Amino acid sequence: MQPIPRTSSILRGRFFVRKTCAIAARCAVFLCMIAHLLFTEMVFTIVVAPIIANDFAILIDGRILLDRMQTHSQYQNSISLQEETMHTKEFRWRTALIACCLLLLFHLPQTVAAERPYKILTSTFPIYQITRNITQGNEAIEVDLLIPAQMGCPHDYALVPQDMHKLARADVLIINGLGMEEFLGAPLKKANPKLTVIDSSSGIDQILTYTPMEAEEHDHPAVEAGPHGATTMHDGEHRLPHEGVPNPHLFASPRMNALLGSNIARALARIDPAKAPLYTANARTYEQQMNHLADTFTALGNRLKNNRIVTQHGVFDYLARDMGLAVIAVVQPHAGQEPSASEIFSIVATIKKKKAGAIFTEPQYPEAVGKTIAREASIAAATLDPGASGPEQAPLDYYEQVMRTN
Repeated sequence: MQPIPRTSSILRGRFFVRKTCAIAARCAVFLCMIAHLLFTEMVFTIVVAPIIANDFAILIDGRILLDRMQTHSQYQNSISLQEETMHTKEFRWRTALIACCLLLLFHLPQTVAAERPYKILTSTFPIYQITRNITQGNEAIEVDLLIPAQMGCPHDYALVPQDMHKLARADVLIINGLGMEEFLGAPLKKANPKLTVIDSSSGIDQILTYTPMEAEEHDHPAVEAGPHGATTMHDGEHRLPHEGVPNPHLFASPRMNALLGSNIARALARIDPAKAPLYTANARTYEQQMNHLADTFTALGNRLKNNRIVTQHGVFDYLARDMGLAVIAVVQPHAGQEPSASEIFSIVATIKKKKAGAIFTEPQYPEAVGKTIAREASIAAATLDPGASGPEQAPLDYYEQVMRTN
């Protein structure tokens, strides 16, 4: 048996190194493809990345094949010069294909990024609907909702991985403010520390705090906005401005809803000056619609003989103020927490003492307790929808439809 020359060991070493590189190339490009899909959403990588992974590996495998051919020609003479030439041409063709794919890989991300819509994320369904009205006509943006549309007020909401993914992709986050989004906090900074946040309630005065029972739940006295910026207790005691926990349910009042829209429009105009006239015009139209709706509710309130009511929780406080109504009790001091038997007895006693005319429940919460209280207190019960939730593809005027139905 003829001894194997030292050149054979060298070729075998080159074969092992290139085979290892081929496997590493496939793994590296596959991981790049996954990263593109998760973080930049470049759909073209679904097609381009596999081609690059395959051809880049074939490029190395082609060299491996040539090494094998060289080894066999030296020691076995089993491969002809014609076959080697054919493989060389295949190698050159694949090299050209890889070059084209690499050019496509570096060129397309810039094109896709330029065409990527500006992503605006909203925290709640009411803010989502307001933002859609303010931004309608701007095709360069994409408005999305963070929490499910049917969620209602997110008092006890906890973020899920899908929410974190939405936060990571967003350019702007528009929130209700006044403590409505307590579930964000640290997770928001972790998901997207560079995210621009717009507080739609910023700068709005005449903010209410919770009614007596709700304030007791939060260990704060309840106050109402009064003349000259002063605030008063529901029982008439005077308090300093801003004392207590602010009520974040501005959206249930058409008049406050209009102010939220104006705030959002001004903030977006600063971020996107080119579309500022559009946002301003839309906000003006929206404000007119909401104020007209508010006037309708005010006229209705003026016709009521008994202006004392009971509500599910603090969602209707702003609407009650617009209509001249007095909220004398709430069913749930903390949203989603049913009252105990002793609390129900106390509510019934308050209703009888202050002679309330009706109790209003919300479709977002069970109405059984409200009906029980109404029956025990011998008053009327009705369901009012504050527009806190809605369908996934709600029309732009959904809020107005709901409020007029009320």
